[in-house]
Amino acid sequence: MSLYVNITKWALIRNAFMNLVGQVIPMFVVFFTLPYVVDGLGVMRYGIFSLVRVIIDYFSVFDIGMGIATTRFTADAIGRGETKKVVQIFWTSLSVVFLVGLAATLLFLTVSPLLMKYVFAVEPDMIEEMQKVFMIASPLILALLVRSVSIGVLQAYQRFDLVNFVQIPYLIMAALIPVVVIYCGYGLPIVIFWMVIMELIIMVIWLIISYGVIPRKKIFFLDILSLKKMIAFGGLLAIQRLTNGVVFNIHSVIVGSLISLAAITYYNVPWNLTSKVGLVGASITPIIFPLVSLFHGVNEEKSSVLLSNSLKYFMLLYGLPCLVLILFAKDILVFWMGTDFTKSILVMQIMALGIFFAGVSWVFSTFLQVYNPKLITLITIIQAPFHVLMTWILTVKFGITGTACAWALLCVLSALVGCTYFVKIKVLKISKKPSLTVTKGLASIFLVVGVIILLKHLMIFSLFSAGVNILILTTGYAIIAWQYFVLEEHKRELIVKINCWRS
Repeated sequence: MSLYVNITKWALIRNAFMNLVGQVIPMFVVFFTLPYVVDGLGVMRYGIFSLVRVIIDYFSVFDIGMGIATTRFTADAIGRGETKKVVQIFWTSLSVVFLVGLAATLLFLTVSPLLMKYVFAVEPDMIEEMQKVFMIASPLILALLVRSVSIGVLQAYQRFDLVNFVQIPYLIMAALIPVVVIYCGYGLPIVIFWMVIMELIIMVIWLIISYGVIPRKKIFFLDILSLKKMIAFGGLLAIQRLTNGVVFNIHSVIVGSLISLAAITYYNVPWNLTSKVGLVGASITPIIFPLVSLFHGVNEEKSSVLLSNSLKYFMLLYGLPCLVLILFAKDILVFWMGTDFTKSILVMQIMALGIFFAGVSWVFSTFLQVYNPKLITLITIIQAPFHVLMTWILTVKFGITGTACAWALLCVLSALVGCTYFVKIKVLKISKKPSLTVTKGLASIFLVVGVIILLKHLMIFSLFSAGVNILILTTGYAIIAWQYFVLEEHKRELIVKINCWRS
């Protein structure tokens, strides 16, 4: 029997909630540890630390789409009850990413000295340390590639409990290791060394857990038929991931090339906070993707409803934190990082606007990966050079503020392209005239925002006043969302569910 037959919307909500908790708990650890790490390393070395992670992420696309292909084809095999196929997919993916990971690590070691010499604005006295850091960090590539396959299997089985069982302590340790190392008096190379040790240990844990989930223990090192199908599907998405990696991470590279390594810190600190809003997407899209794969071509009506509801609730969930970041950017940065980071206020506000549209774009991208992977690959290939050029021009002209503007513009354009496609194929239906309920809801939100802006001008700046205003904004937003945007059937179901939990 298919694993997905008895999946209910409450099971999906539970999975999404587990994923969100698995991201939010470590986020609070990062919030309190980041100022200490930045102060302990200094803005320049923290810029190197950020840059290493960005470049490692670039090289992680060498999994040639095997991670997401593992989820896609494992979910399909589970739905068809093909146990043997699940095992073949797992071992084929693992064999390929391991070999490719070794090759990517060697390539990284070859290329990184050239990047330091010809690309980044590195101070002469920092070159030797930066070379050492890049060399120590190289095994991270293999760890990330192997992890993508293991997590892909668990996501296909909807085992988000196991994912978060590992993910929560892993992310907490990733935040605490730099603190402990710096406290013990060591520098950036030792921080990276212990990060690598942790990643390799976690890689082994992921392998053990995913191996325990698959139904049969027979080992297939390589199944050619499965490999061909996975490369045909995952190869396109790997190109998409590569161009997406360029699009969403190029800002740090360009800032480090055109301005300085220290400027990366002043850009990445607000980015680290703002991008945490994307935890909503990181929590929900892994759950949506297997369902889209299941419904597409079988029940298009369910796909249409899934798309509409995903967009609505993504926008609601992203809306509140984005408003908080826009309205309270100064309060947050001064309290969190100190007055030196007031130069990042406008950067954070622009990023918050961009991340809202990024949330909308991620929904469309998740559906496009199933509906038309060739199209989404083509779109990202076209977007990448345009975005790099715009980022370069705006960074030269406006500094890190221009870099943020280029990223926000890309998010808006991506959301518009996705919306246009799904409206055209009639999966997404948009009324020409907004309903009265939606109009009232939006007007109410604007009214609450206006009140908050007025209160900020009338009240003396303090942590207490900021907390009161955020509480007012949160309460008003929650009431408006419940009253005007949550469907009546969902309200009734939620109330029934809460009553059941109470009893």
